[in-house]
Amino acid sequence: MIPEQILTLLGEPFAQEATSLCGGFEAEEIRLRAGSPLTVVTSAGERAGRLIPDERWLYGLLIRICGGSMHSYGDCIAEGWAPLPDGGRVGVCGRAVVEGDKVTGVSGVYSLNLRISHSVSGVGREICEYFASGRYSKGILICSLPGVGKTTLLRDVAATLARPPYLRRIAVIDTRSELWRTDMFRGTLADRFDRYPRGAGIELAVRTMSPHCIVCDELGGSETGAVLRAQSSGVPLIASAHAKGAEGALKRRGLRELCEEGVFGCIVGLSRRGDEFSFDFHEI
Repeated sequence: MIPEQILTLLGEPFAQEATSLCGGFEAEEIRLRAGSPLTVVTSAGERAGRLIPDERWLYGLLIRICGGSMHSYGDCIAEGWAPLPDGGRVGVCGRAVVEGDKVTGVSGVYSLNLRISHSVSGVGREICEYFASGRYSKGILICSLPGVGKTTLLRDVAATLARPPYLRRIAVIDTRSELWRTDMFRGTLADRFDRYPRGAGIELAVRTMSPHCIVCDELGGSETGAVLRAQSSGVPLIASAHAKGAEGALKRRGLRELCEEGVFGCIVGLSRRGDEFSFDFHEI
């Protein structure tokens, strides 16, 4: 199924066709390309419809997603995304506006990928139990190829650790406004740093909120210094990254350096078949 807020943004007849294409499954992505049919991705695969948007319609949809003011989300759009209501994000592919060597926005939209978040509880229990068994001291790096479900898993891990029986103070570095879902974090000991760059968010969290653990999504290489400083303060990190398991993660220079410095005690390779998650624990 598709959240009502997303259906309202799409409007008829696209909302009706997208719902029909779900086939009773929850939509994970709605992909819209100028000149090509709308497609919907669920755990059962990707299905194409008949409705074909054009560039003008796509540009209007992006304006609606931005609440009528694309200027307010200029920095995000320049990086190729914008936030969707209550978690999730839209990937933006279009005609760049460039000033010097910097992208400052888009003047046309060719494709939009609406990645829809859902409240999925219980999938991160094994990760939480492993973290607790190490007395909450060993950082964990969760790795998979794109589209497997790292964000869904990480969201559940953060929310679970922030409530009984764990009751950890969790700083959620929500760089792309997609980790946090109000219904999952309500009443927990989690604090959200929304749209902060990962490095800046990690440093602020350590300095201002005294967290027991920091959680962030899609770790790259530019945050290495901030992560190392957080580790020196004794705050463990649970993060995700694009890589094919432990072997793929250790081939990435920044991730390998963090592992060598003892930031992560374990790399967890993530795979999924349908709605079932599988984990491959690789202790370092």
